[in-house]
Amino acid sequence: LGLNISPVGVVPTTSRLIYFDYGSSFRASVYNPHKKEVFLQPEQLYSFLARDVSGGRAEIQVPSPILKKCRLVDTPGIDSLDTDLFKISEQAVKKADKIIYLFHQRGIEESSRLFLLKLASAWKNKNLNDISFWLNCNLGTSDGTSLAATRSALREIFLSPVRLNSINTFAREDLETFYLFLEVELAREYFRRTAGELRKIDAEIPYR
Repeated sequence: LGLNISPVGVVPTTSRLIYFDYGSSFRASVYNPHKKEVFLQPEQLYSFLARDVSGGRAEIQVPSPILKKCRLVDTPGIDSLDTDLFKISEQAVKKADKIIYLFHQRGIEESSRLFLLKLASAWKNKNLNDISFWLNCNLGTSDGTSLAATRSALREIFLSPVRLNSINTFAREDLETFYLFLEVELAREYFRRTAGELRKIDAEIPYR
């Protein structure tokens, strides 16, 4: 979205679900167990989210065209030691239409493996192509070892070949490519749903 909003770090730093929707101007509402905070500047929100770990949720409006086509949800890191945050992420993915799963540069680890086994079970009646996996190589050049190991592990978990891409979230050109990837995925979903509606209409036309 071109903004620094969700805190990032070597250890999990997101302590709540963060929802991104379209708005004509930036506005964020953070709902904690006992109060609501409103922010009109991204910098103020980032500073608050980086230090506040009281949970709840954040609903953010951003004037980004892609948010006219979808709602994005940022979940807590699944390698958090907080089991409540793990459960929050688990529930969020069950409700999602599509999932973008971001690995650390070191690749799949035990916490990811456990989470993905649950995801594979929950997703077995859905289209596996609606999950995309990304290895975030933002700590320097990767020799490809973690990419190969993670791809192999994903195949074992999901019992079929899984697409795994590499990305550097610090590189502007990679983010632009990723934005185009999202646009294509959303267009594909739009055409899929439209085709379904047309089939329903066709079924209602008397036979000739």
